[in-house]
Amino acid sequence: RFQINESMKGRAIQIDLGIVHDLATVRLNGHEFPTLWHAPWQAEVTGAIRAGENELEIEVINVWNNRLVGDARKSEAARTTSLSLQTVTDKTPLQAAGLIGPVNIITARKPDH
Repeated sequence: RFQINESMKGRAIQIDLGIVHDLATVRLNGHEFPTLWHAPWQAEVTGAIRAGENELEIEVINVWNNRLVGDARKSEAARTTSLSLQTVTDKTPLQAAGLIGPVNIITARKPDH
């Protein structure tokens, strides 16, 4: 949750997620924006933002690599995933995952038409 001042009216507003691995969906005040899948990790949210309190939700999806590596480090009976071709082992490096950020609100004056 974050606050926006009344003085922000008349400005274009974007949410900038910084760095994300690998997909992100932004929801602001119940309005869902198209899934972001590459840089720049920004959603134009002008129509959904309001003066006062706003609720921001960010859902991030990453690749299976880290889950598979984690399972490869467990006993076979304790694993929850499997591969038909073993391409990941307990020695496979973990990949950066999740919302790295920083998350910022970017404002700009709307162009006059």
